[in-house]
Amino acid sequence: MHPRESDAVELVRESVLALGPVAADRVIKVSVTETGHAVVYADPGRLRQVIDNLLGNAIKFNRDGGAVDVTVSTDGEATTIAVRDTGVGIAAEDQEHVFERFFRASEDVAGNGLGLAISADIIKAHDGTLTVASDPGVGSTFTIVLPAHAETRTSR
Repeated sequence: MHPRESDAVELVRESVLALGPVAADRVIKVSVTETGHAVVYADPGRLRQVIDNLLGNAIKFNRDGGAVDVTVSTDGEATTIAVRDTGVGIAAEDQEHVFERFFRASEDVAGNGLGLAISADIIKAHDGTLTVASDPGVGSTFTIVLPAHAETRTSR
């Protein structure tokens, strides 16, 4: 990995643009909410991989005509990217396992159970956190918190 200060809003917008056709096929509205420029200290290619995975899952596990909102914010020390959807949600007992390799909460949707595990590993390698909050039948929110600058990293 080659972390550097990057524009988190730009990375999110690139991901939304790339996955827009997939969302459009299912009439899912994807929006980006940001509070302005948000610097993140991360490898932009790896962070984009995580954002693509979270956004792709938010579309895949959503309902036709649903919505996804990606929020980007920073306090100058940490930058937060939250992907919120109106999808099927994740049962409480499954939420603690979603970041484990090969875990799949639903066998009804294609996948190998590696995307979230790899995403969590990438975020951890950047001294960040990836968490989930979900209500079955209502939707899920996956939240990334990363250092905004090299100086705000928690480990070296």
